[in-house]
Amino acid sequence: MDRQIMLFLPLLPTFFAIIALYIRFRKKKNVLWIIEMVALTCAAICMAVFLLFVPENRSLVLLAIAFVFSIGGDIYMKRLHSDRELVLGISGFFIAHLFILLYLVFNEGFSLFLFFIIFVPFLIYYFNAFHGRPRMRENKKLSYAALCYLTVSCATLATAMYSVSGTLSSHLFLLAIFCLVMSDFLIAYRETYDYQWTNYAIMPLYYACHILIAWSVVLYYTI
Repeated sequence: MDRQIMLFLPLLPTFFAIIALYIRFRKKKNVLWIIEMVALTCAAICMAVFLLFVPENRSLVLLAIAFVFSIGGDIYMKRLHSDRELVLGISGFFIAHLFILLYLVFNEGFSLFLFFIIFVPFLIYYFNAFHGRPRMRENKKLSYAALCYLTVSCATLATAMYSVSGTLSSHLFLLAIFCLVMSDFLIAYRETYDYQWTNYAIMPLYYACHILIAWSVVLYYTI
């Protein structure tokens, strides 16, 4: 496949994201297969770049796996009827974060100092804003899952910041992780405080994360 054609591939998940958001906000419905096509096409883009251009860099497979687990997490979030589904959804997203983190570490390294600089304020905020809420007190599994997820989210954000260089692709990847963290926090506010207005921003940020990662990968490995 021509390298210039690869630059247009992220338009595919962008198309599915626009259709999914239109159906969600105009038709008031969620069409699951369209929603998950965003992550699925992003995974396919990572695998295409890996197989066609950099078969020696197997870390791209980690990104593809991360997208697959994010699909699993999102499916549980869409059928959210109890704390059990919420914990399973968090677990899926936790594993997705872990694979993104591994991808970044294998390619750019890790800064423990930067991780603590980010993690400590987030941890303090978590205990002040979320940990003491009735839902967290009543369900320890949910509390532990949220804390583990916060930890891996901060590690991923710190590593993305550590990986930033003068390239556009590295800035796009950092922006993607920032969108993901913001989406996660809005979900936390929705589930903890019943702030339903957060629904208007959660999915756009979630889709933006996937699409920006796809753009980052294509720009970094094919230009």
